[in-house]
Amino acid sequence: MQINIIDKCHPDTSTSSVLKTRLPAEALREGWVSGSPHIFHNISGVHEFTITGSTTIYIFLHTTQQTELTVITRCTEPGAHVDVRIIHLQKSTEVLKLHTVQHHEKPHTTSIVTVKGVLYDQAQFTYQGKVYVGEQAEHTHAEQKSHTLLLSSTARAQATPSLEVLTKKVQCKHGSAIAACNAKQLEYLASRGIVLEDAHNILVKSFFLSFLDDKDAQDFYTSLVEV
Repeated sequence: MQINIIDKCHPDTSTSSVLKTRLPAEALREGWVSGSPHIFHNISGVHEFTITGSTTIYIFLHTTQQTELTVITRCTEPGAHVDVRIIHLQKSTEVLKLHTVQHHEKPHTTSIVTVKGVLYDQAQFTYQGKVYVGEQAEHTHAEQKSHTLLLSSTARAQATPSLEVLTKKVQCKHGSAIAACNAKQLEYLASRGIVLEDAHNILVKSFFLSFLDDKDAQDFYTSLVEV
């Protein structure tokens, strides 16, 4: 299975007031919205994905200073399925503002958005996630999950989900969790002679890799943290 890695992708503003993500010509020919997973790195602005088949989208965010990102998925064909997985890591005084919109227009469509992040130092993260289900989108299944790990008492995170459902016979759910590292896990690693910084690194790696199913996505994450 081919993975397309888009590094620091820039939006195309030529066709709409809503920015469209510009992909390489070969990715468009392969029908990236209905097949191979794709990996994006440090994108910002507004990115809209039209989903006609089934695909997985990975987004890795290692922000500097302040970054705002909006990710919009539109399921425009019956049976369309999209799984968006966003990883973010902030340090120092970095700020990330993330907004996702899962837009369902046709019946029997599925969208899953999972956001996992780690905050160090005085980093800040705010997340607003919206699920919209139109009148014709019966039998929609939509999930939205946000999990944030705080590695500092001065780091701050906030998650705000919302639903707008205009039809019946749908399954929509959302959840968020913000927590510090598990104290018992840290104690266990310390008993094995592992210093605190290394223990944090082990837990963070496990936290992220647990939901990166594709080996290419795992390798890409590893290459980022080893830089």
